[in-house]
Amino acid sequence: MRSLAFAIGLAAWTVAATPAPSQEAPAASDLLFETQDWRSAPPDASLLYRYERVSSLPSERVQGLSDTIRLLLSPGSSADIRNVQVEMFSGAQRRPAGPFDDVAGNPVLVLFLEQHLKTLVSAVGANPGYLKNAIRAGLRDSASVTPITTAYEDQQVPAWKIATRPFLQDPHRAQMMGLDTLTYSFVVSDYVPGRVHSIDVRADAANGRKLFQETLSYVPSGS
Repeated sequence: MRSLAFAIGLAAWTVAATPAPSQEAPAASDLLFETQDWRSAPPDASLLYRYERVSSLPSERVQGLSDTIRLLLSPGSSADIRNVQVEMFSGAQRRPAGPFDDVAGNPVLVLFLEQHLKTLVSAVGANPGYLKNAIRAGLRDSASVTPITTAYEDQQVPAWKIATRPFLQDPHRAQMMGLDTLTYSFVVSDYVPGRVHSIDVRADAANGRKLFQETLSYVPSGS
């Protein structure tokens, strides 16, 4: 049942896209949601991610937070499939998540997006379905996909950066307390266990002051 929950959650964020010609960059949706994520992750791996949220929004409902998300993998029904136990934050911040059985995709992406959506709803009081659809549309219609290199275990490895600013032209942006400037950046790499290297969601005020930032970053084993 939990693997079904993951599939439903993944479908809620996946965006349909016209496949790009082979000589061009892959579609954002393919890179984020239509991949085999465990090829560089041993079936008994423990994957650790650092989660950070900072906010100078006037809303008292959005507080800063620094914690971790840990995924505990075990073998699934085939070489590219895993069972995933989740430790979503710690202590008083712990939230229920998973387990996810027989999944090909890394659930940390959907877990982050769902957590971000709750934060965004708390900040601006908008309908969660409206906000989710806007982010999905941004990934479908206006995301840039750029080949880059990124640091992983003291070396530079090939990666993709996916970026979008889904609320810049939103008809309700005046009610978003500056969060209409949110930039979503995802870095994924086949060289990183679980493929998700980092996620950065950030909005800056007109004077350059950081208004809001929410990040997730993979912590290599031994760090």
